[in-house]
Amino acid sequence: MAIEYFYSGTRLRPVQTRQLARVLQPFLAPDEPLLALVATVKTLPRLTHLAVTGRRLLGFRADTARRSGPGLQIVFSEVLSVASLPSFQQRWSLSVTTRSGEELDFGSLHPLDSSHLVPLIQSLLSPPRAVSAPPPLLAPPAPSAGLRPIPPDRSGEPPA
Repeated sequence: MAIEYFYSGTRLRPVQTRQLARVLQPFLAPDEPLLALVATVKTLPRLTHLAVTGRRLLGFRADTARRSGPGLQIVFSEVLSVASLPSFQQRWSLSVTTRSGEELDFGSLHPLDSSHLVPLIQSLLSPPRAVSAPPPLLAPPAPSAGLRPIPPDRSGEPPA
C-alpha cells in the first residue's frame, strides 16, 4: 500500500518524525502505512505521541517504544466514533468510543493536530452497516380522516 498522505504534528521537527517512524516500524505490518505522527500529553498510561496507520491508532512513549511498543492501541474496525473535546491549556483531548461502548482517552493534542487527526481517523473507520429499507407498500395509504383528496387538474394549464 503506497503512502498517499502523511501528517507530521505541529510540535514535531522533521528529524523527530523520522526517528519516531523508525522506532515504530517493527510494530507495523509490512502493508500498514504510517499516516500521521503527533505529540500528545497523557499520564495514565503515559503517552507522549500518537501514530495513525491505515489500520490502527497507536499511543506510545517515545523513550520506551523501541523496547515495549505502543502503550495504547485500537484497531479501527473496533472504533465506533472519534471526537476531539476541549481540554486544558487550549488543547483538545482525543477520545475514542469502541463498538462495545468503552471510551479511550488518547491524551491532549495541539488544536491544529486535532483538526487533522479527527477527520483522518473518521475516514479510516469501517463504514456503518447498511440499514435495510422498509418493504414497499402494497396499496396506497388511505386518506386521513376528514381530509378530501385533491382532484387531478384536467384544465390542461400548467400549475401556477
